[in-house]
Amino acid sequence: MHVPLASLISTTILLNRGHDMVTRTDGPFDYWKVTGDAIRAAGEKPGSDAAVIQSLAGELEGDEKNAAAAIEGDIEAGVKANTTAARTTAQSLAAKGQYAVGLLNQFAGFVDQFDNTVNQINIDYNTRYRSTIFGLQHQPEYKTGEEKIDYKGIAAGIEADLKGRYAQAEATIDDAADGIASKFKQGPTDENVRELIRAGLIPLTSAGLWPGLALTPEDKYHYYRSRMDAGLMPDFAHMTEEQRTAFIDENPGLLESWLQIKDPGQGLQLDIIALALPHVDSDDAKGDVAKILGVLGDDADVSPADFLNAFHNVSGINEGLALLAPWAAKNGVDLAHNTTVGNAQSYLKEFVAGTYSKKDDILDYINANEHEWKTGETRDYPYSPYGGLSGSYDVTDKVGGFTDSWKDMLQEDYANAILNTSQEDFGGSWESLPEDLRHDADQLPQSTWSNGAFPTELLDDNDDFKDLARLLAHGDAVPGDDLAKHIASTAVTSTSITDQYWDRQPGDDHNWDDDLASDVLDVVSRNHEATSDLVSGKGDLPPNYYGTSFNEDEPLGMVRTTNFNATLFGHDWKGDDEGQVAHMYDWIHDSHVAGGHEQYLADRAFNGLAKSISETDGDVFKNLMGSHDDGKGDSAAQNNRLLAIAITNGLADHLSEFASEDDAAGLTKADQVRLMTLLMSDHDTGDHQSTAFRLSTLVTAHEQDRIRAFINDPGSMGARELAGANARLSAMLDAASENEATERHANLQDAENDHIRDMKIASGIVATLAGKIPIASDIVGAPAGVANTLVSNLLTPASLPAPPPNLPDDWAPTGSHVRTANSLVMIDALVQSHAIPASDVPSSLRYPYTADSDKLADDASALLDSYFKQHVPPGSSPDSPFYSTFVNEIGDQYDSYHDFYSIPKSSKPGDDIGPFLTDGGWKEHE
Repeated sequence: MHVPLASLISTTILLNRGHDMVTRTDGPFDYWKVTGDAIRAAGEKPGSDAAVIQSLAGELEGDEKNAAAAIEGDIEAGVKANTTAARTTAQSLAAKGQYAVGLLNQFAGFVDQFDNTVNQINIDYNTRYRSTIFGLQHQPEYKTGEEKIDYKGIAAGIEADLKGRYAQAEATIDDAADGIASKFKQGPTDENVRELIRAGLIPLTSAGLWPGLALTPEDKYHYYRSRMDAGLMPDFAHMTEEQRTAFIDENPGLLESWLQIKDPGQGLQLDIIALALPHVDSDDAKGDVAKILGVLGDDADVSPADFLNAFHNVSGINEGLALLAPWAAKNGVDLAHNTTVGNAQSYLKEFVAGTYSKKDDILDYINANEHEWKTGETRDYPYSPYGGLSGSYDVTDKVGGFTDSWKDMLQEDYANAILNTSQEDFGGSWESLPEDLRHDADQLPQSTWSNGAFPTELLDDNDDFKDLARLLAHGDAVPGDDLAKHIASTAVTSTSITDQYWDRQPGDDHNWDDDLASDVLDVVSRNHEATSDLVSGKGDLPPNYYGTSFNEDEPLGMVRTTNFNATLFGHDWKGDDEGQVAHMYDWIHDSHVAGGHEQYLADRAFNGLAKSISETDGDVFKNLMGSHDDGKGDSAAQNNRLLAIAITNGLADHLSEFASEDDAAGLTKADQVRLMTLLMSDHDTGDHQSTAFRLSTLVTAHEQDRIRAFINDPGSMGARELAGANARLSAMLDAASENEATERHANLQDAENDHIRDMKIASGIVATLAGKIPIASDIVGAPAGVANTLVSNLLTPASLPAPPPNLPDDWAPTGSHVRTANSLVMIDALVQSHAIPASDVPSSLRYPYTADSDKLADDASALLDSYFKQHVPPGSSPDSPFYSTFVNEIGDQYDSYHDFYSIPKSSKPGDDIGPFLTDGGWKEHE
């Protein structure tokens, strides 16, 4: 298939037009011998001939295929050869013609520049000459005739003064002429052709004449920009909507490729935005709203196709903003203050405001199974109302309802219109939304009370909010900060209120609406700014965030605020609902890749989350632990694995803070241990995705990374700093594991000690340290770390190594265990860095499961003590070797922290959780 001749000819001629004749003001300085327009005119005939030849080459290519397909036998190859030769010749002639005309037009542009420069020089000459003469004529001596004006001398002086500028212009065009001549000699190389295409001097449609030329998105952008600058096509920002749509249709994929250009300049940014969005404003929205309301009101002049057309602009804006948002974020482009975006936002605001009061009727109309068309005229529409091809329809009688795909798209468009209207990044706001929509976003369930005791019924189940939430769940846009916080707070508070309501009623529970709540939170989780506020409890929070709770001891039962995170973590989510709710937290860990503001939001969210679910007031922590008098309640981590894993992964980014000696980011050490205890309470040993295994593995990886960092740079930290951090982290983890067992009284069973030990072994704290076990070496890798396969692959039943059966029976979570564990990692790091030859490592350390604990400790101590006496790290001395300080510090720190944060064992049910609940409950730290 080839491009029509008429199209190619018109395209080529168009390239030679659009240049206004350069003004040539009279003056002493000469212009170029011919004008740029004359040069372009001279190229019109060769240019059109080149276009004809190019089209002929395309026709020959088509003829070749047709002829070869129709001929069989020996002459087939000859026919191919003959047409191929003709086609090749035609393509060569066309390529040379287009190239030559492109160079002529390029030189014409240089002539225009020269003539414009000379024109300005002559204007300056005339201005200075006239002003000089005028000034002299009004001086007394010249007015009386005493002095004569030297007109020639004045002219010569001004001309001499301007000759330098003229000489520079002459040198510039001489260089340009030499460059053009050189390019004629070089011929149409790919780079020469690329330059001409970028300048808009060779049609983009002719690029195929040079098969080796691969145009980049930047090349294509400069081509169109050059054509616009030359007046050969309308600027994107000033296109009509029809011109914009036609351009996109004629250049599929072009906009998407421009979005990938690195470091886009201001001009490219504006062009991308103008091309991505429909050129509409609030006046256009008023017309579309009238169509929709007309259809709903049985207006005879509108029909279902008009209804679809009214959503056409809405859909285009939503799609354009979805395309622009990630690009703008990556390149720091301010969409909120762009005129095109502002017009689109004005459209959405008018559209939502004009239709929201009829929202339910609109949704009913979309989902109806048939539609009546009121007129018998034949009318053209760009969209089919029942899924067929676009075109003309005889709009009589009744037609079927919209197809299922149309129903989904229309509801998605409407939802996204609301979400984008609220989006501050696009110039929207919470205040931009209709007042009744804001009311619906904040509507909570209400209850009455009987005799000051229990609520008797829910009078208002916040149906308006539910209707809004169901609509927004159809959208995939990012909500604005305020809308996100309002609807999330309403959903969570509604869940909390309803849970507490049914806790006080006989019979089965009736959840508020788990599916809808999870849908709302899924929508909200796309906005990290809002989720950081919600999860951290910081920033500008809506009134519903502080929703009230029921308490039967109060006359009205509403006495305290809802704990946002505790409600989510403590509610028993099921199936896909839990996965959607987990999105509120899983980004906290993922964002560590981004850094910058995203990292700030993630850290802020994690600290608030950890604080709120470790909260002791109101029995929050006790309830999340599933604590009952019989000690048999399931914990929040047990009920909601995905949420617990998301929180555990977030903790992985904060292990350095937990390992520090000081409290960090508002979390006391007691808060930190409570959080770790809660995560360790997912104690189903049959599922290695449990957070207990995950947390143990993350702690191990973190400790290994610190040791390897020290080996690579011994001056990066001191012996006490390294030992103290690893010891404290291990002590807190071990205390959390034992506390969890104590709280549910499992420590009274012999099997519980095995469980704790096996968990340490399986997660790598003992047997897999430093990859000593052959099967573990494939998992741990070198170096170990949170980002490597240790974490990504270890925590599945398929890859988790079984604990070796012949591990030392005397292995236990004590200070000596931590000392030896860290020593093994340090030895492995020294071997991997070739600081210690592998042959120098005793067999007991190469195969740690064959030796008892004392043997491992003695051999590790001897090897490392010897090494660090010969290789003294900064801050140590031969008299006080690094390793001695290290082992003493790690033992002391471990024992101190482990003892301090372990619950005193008690056989009395219900007492053991006491120390968790207040910082004062922990015994004095010595």
